[in-house]
Amino acid sequence: MGLSIDIKCDNCGKIVHDILCPTCADQLKSSHDEDTIAALRARIAELEAALRWIPVTERLPEDTRDVLVWCGITEKGCYSPSQHMWSVYDDGYSPIPVTHWMPLPQPPEVK
Repeated sequence: MGLSIDIKCDNCGKIVHDILCPTCADQLKSSHDEDTIAALRARIAELEAALRWIPVTERLPEDTRDVLVWCGITEKGCYSPSQHMWSVYDDGYSPIPVTHWMPLPQPPEVK
């Protein structure tokens, strides 16, 4: 359940799912060294891992911080480790069959 991140090709502007647009790969390789490309691919993988849905069978949140939960729909909620129970804000404190969760994104910077 990875998150797909759309990227614009530096050369032609097409939306791609990798750093290199297949039709522009040779041109981009000549303008970027392989180490830069490898570093960018590693950063994309890191961001996708940080933004993926985490199955509750894999691990649970360590504290009661708000998270996004999947329980048939996406909701905001939190897990109580001491009570072993999810609280989904639209449903109060009743047991909810949460299957996946992910941390909330950072709020936007307000200037």
